[in-house]
This record gives sequence, structure tokens and C-alpha cells, in this order.
Amino acid sequence: MNKTLQIRTAVIPDAHALKALDTIVPFDPSRAEFIDRWLKEDTVLVAEIEGKIVGYGVFNHAFFHQGQVDMIMIHADYRSQRIGEAILSALEKLCDTPKFYVTTNMSNHRMQRLLSRMEYRAAGYIHELDPDDPELIFVKDIEAAQYGIPTQSVEMGDIVQSACSDQLDAYDHTDDNGN
Repeated sequence: MNKTLQIRTAVIPDAHALKALDTIVPFDPSRAEFIDRWLKEDTVLVAEIEGKIVGYGVFNHAFFHQGQVDMIMIHADYRSQRIGEAILSALEKLCDTPKFYVTTNMSNHRMQRLLSRMEYRAAGYIHELDPDDPELIFVKDIEAAQYGIPTQSVEMGDIVQSACSDQLDAYDHTDDNGN
């Protein structure tokens, strides 16, 4: 049987389903509060298969007033089926700024592969948001993508290597003489 994926705008009654599929909620109750806030204040899209919510994505302008993905979460049983790609594509269509930003932890290799596949480029990183797991920043030029204009690419490995070396440098307490 062919299962059809539908993307639609979430409504407040979807909160229970979003909390049930979110892997962070059981470990951090504040995530449930974030989900409630996203549903009230931001644009949340849900992915459904046969009427079951299997993922969600959040769009807002919280990153320096630029279009950004605040969260993409896919139910663990439905990962690696390109549902995240479908949600991200739909979120891109909502973007009303020239650039669209997505962040993810350095440890989230699945998301990094998705962003690479969808032609996002590494734009930087932030330490200290999560202990020992820098937040990587990715960007896509929405206007350029709409018109097929190529953009300059920074290799993801360069950003990850730079993030790791900066992290190591922060713990290097030697002086200029190696003492």
C-alpha cells in the first residue's frame, strides 16, 4: 500500500501528538512548553501519513529577524524516509527573507546530511549552547535558489574542524612559550 505524506499547518489541538513524537519531551519537560509556544506564536508544519502526525517543523524569525527553522523533529519510527526533507522544503516556501537559516548540533549528523543534500552551506557555529556539542549554523540563499543562481559553498568539514579546534583552544591554558 502506498502511504501518502501530507504537509499541513499545525493547529493547537496537534500539541499532544507533537509532544508524543518529540524525543526531548520525556527528558526535558520545558520542551512541551516550547511546543505550546511555537503553536501559538510561530508557524508549525506537520507531516502526516495516513492521518498520523509523524513529524513537525517550526518556522519563525528568531535568528536576527531572518527566516529560520527553529526545530525539525521526526518520529523515531519514520526517520530516513525523507520526511525531514519534505518538511524543510515546505518551510523554505514560507521564508520571506533573502536568507534562510538552520542550526543543528555538531553531533546531529543526520541533519547535517539533509542540509548538505538540500544545498545549505555552513555559515558558522556557536559554542556553549549545549555542553561539548557546538551548534552549527547553515544558510541557504532563498532568492538565489529561486532563480537558480549558484552560491559560494563552504565545506561542512571545514566548519566542523574549525569548531572543534576552537573548542580545544579554549581548553589550552599554555602561554606563548608552551608553559
